[in-house]
Order: sequence, then structure tokens, then C-alpha cells
Amino acid sequence: MRTSPPGATVIFDRDSSRSCKSPCSITLPPGRHTAAATLDGHRAALRIFEAPKEPDIFLYLARMTGQVQVLSDPPGAAILVDGRSRPEATPATFDLPIGRYTLAVVKEGYLEDQQEVEVRDSAFVRLNFRLARRLPEMR
Repeated sequence: MRTSPPGATVIFDRDSSRSCKSPCSITLPPGRHTAAATLDGHRAALRIFEAPKEPDIFLYLARMTGQVQVLSDPPGAAILVDGRSRPEATPATFDLPIGRYTLAVVKEGYLEDQQEVEVRDSAFVRLNFRLARRLPEMR
């Protein structure tokens, strides 16, 4: 039994005594079986298979993500997620793994603005930033 990513807990036939952490192997009697793989931060993966006809079972666990849309007035601002620069500029829509983040937008001549956001699995979050002009420095 292999999973991507590795390290998932796999339970066979809904029987916790028939479980292992991938990659692993387990002896099952001939016939139809189920495999359910779970891993934190990922969606569960399920598979029905026939033993011993299918000796090499592979399950892909998709990462739990949500979609974030970042808008700014004015547009064209750089986007930072937890202080790390994104390749997009506003307006932009992108996926992030589930969790809490600080998003900031920066644009020359304007004050930085930031917001906290919690990204949930399969959710859509829209963030609107209104950037204030930076005051000219007095000499």
C-alpha cells in the first residue's frame, strides 16, 4: 500500500486492527476489500479493490485548500502571505492550504495594509484592501 503523500494512516475494511502507515503491506484474505487513507491537512481517500488481483494499491490524498481572492484600490499591489511575496499582483485569486494567515498588500506611494484570514477546505474568501496614500515627507 502506497499513498501520496506518504505517512497516511490506512484502514482496511473499516477494521482498525487492519491498519498501517503508508508505505506498508498487510496480508488480506482473497476477495473484495476497502482501503481508507487519512492524513492531517488532506482529504480522505477511499478505494475498493480485489485481493490478490490488485497487489499494489495506490491512493492519492488531495491537500485541503481554500481559494482566496485579493482585491485592492488601487489595483496592482504586491501580495504578501505571512511576509512571503506572492507572484501575483492585485486583483488575484489563488489557492492556499487550510490554516490562518496574515495577508498584506503593498504598493509604492501607499501605506501597507494587512488582514488576518482563516482558510477553510473548499471555501472561497474575498479580501478587499483600500490603500491610503503615503504622505510626502516634510523637510
